[in-house]
Amino acid sequence: MIYRKLFYTEQKIKKNLKAEVKRLKALNRIKTLLENLDPEFEVMPATDADKLLSAVAELKNKSLSKYEKIVIQEMFNNKKN
Repeated sequence: MIYRKLFYTEQKIKKNLKAEVKRLKALNRIKTLLENLDPEFEVMPATDADKLLSAVAELKNKSLSKYEKIVIQEMFNNKKN
């Protein structure tokens, strides 16, 4: 019984870890896109998630991944920012 609980706990941790790694990779892709902008030329919206989603997708020249969208949404949902 205890080994089954340990196994399920381990699987849950691994699943969460995989999602966290994907989110971190998405965040790094977004940072790379934004770092390529000339700060004097382009001002990125910092108050509206939808505008930022659109702007980053335009920079990327294709749709954002699921995790890129999640990361941007989290930026605006996090009250500590």
